[in-house]
Amino acid sequence: MKTPLYTLFLCALLAGCSPVMAARQDDYVHVEDVQPGVGKAVVLSTFGAPLQNYVNHRGESCEIFRFRQGYRGSTKVARAMFHGVADIMTLGLWEVVGTPVEAGFNGENASYEVCYNKENIVVSVAPLSKGTGPAPARPEEEKTEEYAYR
Repeated sequence: MKTPLYTLFLCALLAGCSPVMAARQDDYVHVEDVQPGVGKAVVLSTFGAPLQNYVNHRGESCEIFRFRQGYRGSTKVARAMFHGVADIMTLGLWEVVGTPVEAGFNGENASYEVCYNKENIVVSVAPLSKGTGPAPARPEEEKTEEYAYR
């Protein structure tokens, strides 16, 4: 009688790691909402706080944003449900595979440069990187302020 109880306890303990990891992935950032012609408020609500800002050689105010591009809600739900069902069907053994899979598929870092005119309307949006490093520095342009990475 104790063996099934221990097995059930072990399954309950292990179940939840990969489903929880899948459900807690970063959200999808709608980069397509940030385009020339939109206001600065749209940029800040989409990307969050800038990593740094500066004035370029044309006198435009530019900001560098860095964020982790996550997954849409439906994708996160489907992944969490798959891991939950796999945990139940394998009595928790799926966690040996599912947890490393979720640790590896946790989105990509992305960096964007957004420049504004005097009225804080976006005039250009440029992807800088999709890797894990910081945004490339712009040594020829004057840096005015720095913000902490969110």
